[in-house]
Amino acid sequence: MSLDLTKLSREKAIQALKECEQFHFIGVGGVGMSALARWLVRQGKTVSGTDRDESERVRILAREGVKVEVGHRVGAAGDAQCVVYTTAIPEDNPELVDARKTAKYVLHRAEMLAAVVAGKRAIACTGTHGKTTTTTMLGHVLEVAGLDPLVIVGGDVARWDGNVRFGEGPWVVFEACESDGTLLLYEGCSEVITSLEADHLDQHGTVERLEAVVRRFADMAAPDGFVVYNADSDAVSQIVAKTPAKRVGYGEAAGEYRLTQMRAEGEDGTRFMLETPGQEVAVNLRLYGAHNAMNATAAVAAAAQAGVKEKVAAAALESFAPVARRFEVLGKMGESVVIDDYAHHPTEVEATLKAARAHLGRKVLAIFQPHLYSRTRDQMERFAEAFGDADEVIITAIYGAREQPIEGVSAEEMARRAEVERKGRPTLYMPDREEIEALVRDRYRDGWAILVIGAGNIRQLGERLAETEA
Repeated sequence: MSLDLTKLSREKAIQALKECEQFHFIGVGGVGMSALARWLVRQGKTVSGTDRDESERVRILAREGVKVEVGHRVGAAGDAQCVVYTTAIPEDNPELVDARKTAKYVLHRAEMLAAVVAGKRAIACTGTHGKTTTTTMLGHVLEVAGLDPLVIVGGDVARWDGNVRFGEGPWVVFEACESDGTLLLYEGCSEVITSLEADHLDQHGTVERLEAVVRRFADMAAPDGFVVYNADSDAVSQIVAKTPAKRVGYGEAAGEYRLTQMRAEGEDGTRFMLETPGQEVAVNLRLYGAHNAMNATAAVAAAAQAGVKEKVAAAALESFAPVARRFEVLGKMGESVVIDDYAHHPTEVEATLKAARAHLGRKVLAIFQPHLYSRTRDQMERFAEAFGDADEVIITAIYGAREQPIEGVSAEEMARRAEVERKGRPTLYMPDREEIEALVRDRYRDGWAILVIGAGNIRQLGERLAETEA
């Protein structure tokens, strides 16, 4: 659905949070929705929710006290005074239609998030790439430094048993998604802006409109706060030019926090030096790739603005473990290792495969599931060019999520174009998941790095491949 942002209100959500005792979430199994549901339970609220499918996250919510029902129906919200929905829920969803008639408050997920972080010293992390990992890194550093932050993130973190770190300190760190423009509800925060490329054009229409939204976001940052931004990106640098907050740049080529001497240390991770305004510090990451070194640099820069010494922040990052679905090792298949990664934009796919090539010392098989017909259409050529560091590639059917098919847009066409770019190296289109599984089990057991990549349900294939075999 396309949102009318003029109808969303942080103040209305703050009032709902004060008044209401019963909340209902339509699509409660989503990573952003479940985080808010979990937080409300911790506040002593009564929370229910529905989701389209049974999932592990739904089961976790049920164990934590959320009354969960699979499937959507009129009346599922019961006596809830406040009903929460997401952009992915269509306007004709029966629960949403019913809620608009019966509930006192009907709030978008972002309105509720804005209410939760209001009144705290908030740091909102956004960007086309890297926001989940950067949010988690920053939260981890503040935690290790003893600041006890509340952290709300778009991924599962083993250290926190999920997507929320329940903290009582003065700081809250949260992921602010640029996909639908709702980040404009997070007025008066400090900010981290990691990147900005063409994406989510199904919502914004054009890159210029996306940039305009992020520019407005930067312009509404807290005047007594800070904006940490990717100074290597011309787009991001221009967007933050007029922010009222303190600007702090980071990057390899520009910024007050400068990443230097980066080197891959095989399966041990990544090491680099970080030039800061006062000193040079060494950073040792357990994560792979230049993109994660940049995320770590952003986290150190932001933590420093929150009062954490750079050396303390760098030391804290040594114990940082990957977020789920970010180059996550699922297990072994024979002598091969199976890895899951959430990359769904060409830049992310390219960075993931470069990291695999640099660190693993294995032949690389990439199994990619495109996410959204609109993204596939808009980024077709870039996707075709993104698989250069894979020895072999399998592209499977598009995961449409909230979208209907678009005529002429197909994963088969992506595979055809990728094969041309890869100059004859093996590149297959295979829509049938069972056929992929059979092929991989037969041919790729002898020491490959098998990467299942995408934001849809491709992880399920990786989990089957990595199952312990009889």
